[in-house]
Amino acid sequence: MTKDPEAKNWIVLCGSNNGWRNYADHAIVYRAYHMFRSYGIPEENIIVFHFDDIAYNKEISYPGIVMYETNGTDVY
Repeated sequence: MTKDPEAKNWIVLCGSNNGWRNYADHAIVYRAYHMFRSYGIPEENIIVFHFDDIAYNKEISYPGIVMYETNGTDVY
């Protein structure tokens, strides 16, 4: 990332896997999104490609929530 105040940083996050077995791959992408937001990257400068099939998967015991770590915060 550049320190130039005139420059715009862009972030592209890609989660190429789908399905419940790849839960961690999705969680990493969602966590990265929040991390870059905390660095001051505007929402409109973050592009996320992913299969949105984890948060409401029938195997999840807490629908609508994706956690990066056990008992962590919701990164979805």
